[in-house]
Amino acid sequence: MQRLKRPWRSQAFLQASLGISLATLIVVLFAIDLHQRYDAAIDRGKTDAQNFAEILSEHTALTFENVERSLLEAMEIRKDSLKGDYASPQEVNAALHLLMKTSPIVVAVGWTDATGKLLAHSYERNPPRHSIAEMAHFKAHRDTASDRLYVSPPFRSADSGKWLIATSLRLSHEDGSFAGVVSAPLDRSNFAKIYRSINLGTEGSVLLMHTNGQVLAREPYLEELMGKSFAGVPLLTKHLPRSDAGSYEAIGVVDGRPRIAGYKAVRGLPLVQLVTYARADVLQPWYRHVML
Repeated sequence: MQRLKRPWRSQAFLQASLGISLATLIVVLFAIDLHQRYDAAIDRGKTDAQNFAEILSEHTALTFENVERSLLEAMEIRKDSLKGDYASPQEVNAALHLLMKTSPIVVAVGWTDATGKLLAHSYERNPPRHSIAEMAHFKAHRDTASDRLYVSPPFRSADSGKWLIATSLRLSHEDGSFAGVVSAPLDRSNFAKIYRSINLGTEGSVLLMHTNGQVLAREPYLEELMGKSFAGVPLLTKHLPRSDAGSYEAIGVVDGRPRIAGYKAVRGLPLVQLVTYARADVLQPWYRHVML
C-alpha cells in the first residue's frame, strides 16, 4: 500500500511544482510587461514635452524677430526725424503709433536720449514714464557696447500695473558713444494665449524663462512667480549647459510634485522654453492597465 502512494505523491508534487513555476513565470512576465509599459509611458511623455517645447521655442524666436524688425523700423523713423523729414514731434509719435499697431504683442515703441529721457513714443496720450533711466534694459545698453537685442526681466507697467517685458536696441552716435535706446514693452499675455492651446493634462505647465532664472511667461499664470529668480533649478544648472534641447524627470519647484519636462533654447536669445507634465497624468494609461 505504501509503495502505491509514492508515484501518486511524486506526480502531485510535480504538478504542484509546475503550477508554482507557471504562476511565477506569469508574475515575472507581468512585472516585466508593467516595467516596459511604465518606461514607454515616461518616454512618450518626455518626447511629447520636448516636441512641444521645440515648436513653442521656434514660435518665440519668430515673435522676437518680428519685434526686432519693429525696433529697427523705429530706428529708421528716428534717422528721418533727425534729418528733418517730420514737421513736428507729433508727426514722429504718429508714425511710431502706426508702427506699434502692426504688432499684436508690442504695447508701445519709442526711443530715449543718453540720459534715459523719452524723446519719442507711440502713446496717444502722455507716456506713463518720462524717463527709463532706472529700467534694466536701459542700464544694460548704457553699460555695454553690444548692439544685440536685449530682453528685460519682467516689470510692472506704470500705466496698468500689469507685468510686462521689454525689448530694446542700443542707439549710438557716429563715434560709437552711447546715444540712448529704442525700446518696446511687450504684453506677455500674448504668449499665454498660445500656451493655453496645448493640452497639458490637469497639472501641466508651459514656461518661457530667461537663462538668468527669471520667468517671463507661464501658463497657468502664477503671480508669485513673477519677479523671482530660479537660477538654481536643474534646467539651468545641469541640462541646458549640456544641450540646447532635451527632456528629464524632476520635482516641480512650485508644487513639489514629480514632473516630466522637455525644453528647448530659443535660438539667438538668452531664453529657454520649458514644457512640463505631471508624472501622474503621463502614467494614467499605465495605471488603467494595472487596474485591468
